[in-house]
Amino acid sequence: VINPLKKTFNGPIVIGGPAVGINGAEMLDFLDLQYAIRGDGEVAMVEFLKRLERKLPLEGLGGIVRREDRRLIEDNPPLLVENLDTLPFAKPHRYIELKPYKRFDSPLQIQTKRGCVLKCIYCTYNRIEGQTCRLRNPNKVADEIEELVKETGIDFIEFTDSTFNIPLTHAKAVLQAVINKRMNLRLRTMGLNPGAVDEELADLLKQAGFRDVDLGVEAGCDITLKSLGKSFRKEDILHAGKLLQERNI
Repeated sequence: VINPLKKTFNGPIVIGGPAVGINGAEMLDFLDLQYAIRGDGEVAMVEFLKRLERKLPLEGLGGIVRREDRRLIEDNPPLLVENLDTLPFAKPHRYIELKPYKRFDSPLQIQTKRGCVLKCIYCTYNRIEGQTCRLRNPNKVADEIEELVKETGIDFIEFTDSTFNIPLTHAKAVLQAVINKRMNLRLRTMGLNPGAVDEELADLLKQAGFRDVDLGVEAGCDITLKSLGKSFRKEDILHAGKLLQERNI
């Protein structure tokens, strides 16, 4: 993607995404680029463009990773969007042709929060999204899903939160808001913490339209789980699996 851009575009090429959030300087070096935005991009990218247009210094801009002559100049912590409800809906179908995705039954993706309060020793989510949870209004999440389904005709939705069910009360509120829309959806999530699965959550998952989930089971041994900094133990995994299996999830 980058090489054709370099041939046809004379302006600055700015990269972002999870890889930049983890290894921004290395990504710039590999792609031979000058600028990257680490973490949330919505506010940082706009500020970057404003400064560029007005020929103002880029120093101190949150999230900026930049280099000159293959030398790293700056690598700043992300400029986080504190209130996610101030952001417009993403509407990927405005920019991407979704027919091929629909043909292969790919889900549309949505976030209900950013950030993670867990302390798993190997994980990079804290570095990318922050160490506190920034929660979206559950009704806004449901509204966005409703809008996506109406505008794309795709009723398969995947929640891409780092951990969908923490905080548990927020996850339940999101599910109830979705259920209230009566949309007949197919749902899945990539991150379900076994230590925060109870009867009520399992029932709400079923009612909302969940067919499958990725249960975060990094090990089946309590000693290993503890050493990884996990917030649950083997009995929690078995209990969560049982609750989900009983509901054909």
